[in-house]
Parts: sequence; structure tokens; C-alpha cells
Amino acid sequence: MCGRINGTSDGNFIWDVTYLDPWTFSGELRPTDPYPIIRKRPGTDELEALSARWGLIPSFCKGEEDLKKFKHTFNARSETAHTLPSYRKPFQSQRALIQVGSFTEFELVGKRKLPVQFSSSSGGPLILAGLWDYWQSSQGLVHSFTILTCNPCPPVAKYHDRMPCVLGRLGAEQWLQNRSISQLQTLLKPCPASWLAVTRSEQKLAVV
Repeated sequence: MCGRINGTSDGNFIWDVTYLDPWTFSGELRPTDPYPIIRKRPGTDELEALSARWGLIPSFCKGEEDLKKFKHTFNARSETAHTLPSYRKPFQSQRALIQVGSFTEFELVGKRKLPVQFSSSSGGPLILAGLWDYWQSSQGLVHSFTILTCNPCPPVAKYHDRMPCVLGRLGAEQWLQNRSISQLQTLLKPCPASWLAVTRSEQKLAVV
């Protein structure tokens, strides 16, 4: 599992993908929150951004009573996602990009946790590898997604044993292309340490 994810302050996506709804996602994201993802529109090569629930609900979910089985699907291990029932089909054909402002891990200081924020050293957003799926609930169609994680690069390894799979622009483009599983897995690796800016906040201390 990786730490908290923070949304971007606006909807300016890579490749000028348009998100049509009002942008209200600049704060901290929590599992089950809605957040825009970038994907290929099914059956086309056209990219679109649409809102999806953070925490993947597989299409084979049998109903609301079955949902409790999928409480921890907001992250998926990149090394094994292609082998697991909940993620196997999405890994093959339903891949997504999640564009965020930063992610946060925590440093234990005495009995308190000190937030450590990781953002892009270039000043732009971070682009994370993800998977999406859809589920037909009694209330209608629900789109959802998970964020893939990998072993951490050195700046993150001080605080957590996993991190989101951060993609560069080329890697993001390749992640959405039709590729073999082995080719896709080469993209899911720790990003270079130079890609991340690290900010430690002395003010926001949370009690453990």
C-alpha cells in the first residue's frame, strides 16, 4: 500500500485531454472518493478523462453484499496484478493514467507522524499507472480504478516499502498502448529519484 494521494489543482491534463465537469479535486483523496482518470475510450484510440471511484470494483462483483470483498483495491501490486482475478482483465485491456499533484508518506517522530510530500521536481503533475473497471450496481454503472505500486526509489524508501508507479510522458503513452504483459511490466518500476521533489512539513503533525 502507498500513502495518501493529493489531487491536482486544475484539470489541465497531458495531451490536452478535456475533463468536462467542474474541477473539485485539489485536496487529499481517500479510498472510494471520485477522481478523474485518463483512459482510451473503449473501442477507440481516443483519449478521454472521466470520473471514477478510487478503489476498483471488478465487473464480476455480484452485488452490494459482495462489495466488502473489495475494500482494499485502491492499490495493486504491479508485480502480481496481471495474475489476480480482480485485475487480470483490466491489466490486459483497461489501463489508465491518474494525474495527481503529489503523494504523501509519513515519518514517525516520537509518537507522531510527520507528513513527507513527494511532488514532481519539474513543477508539473505526477502521472501514475492505474487500471480501471466498471460494475453494474442497482443504482447504475460505476467506474472505478486502482493505482499500481512498485518498490520505492531511494527518497521514498526512507518512509515506505512501496510507492505509486510514476510514469514519464513516454511511459504514460506506452502504458495506454496495446503491448504484451512483459512489455507493460517494464514500465512499472521505481521512477528516477531526480523526478521527485521532497517536502517535509514541520507543521502538520498527526497523532499515531
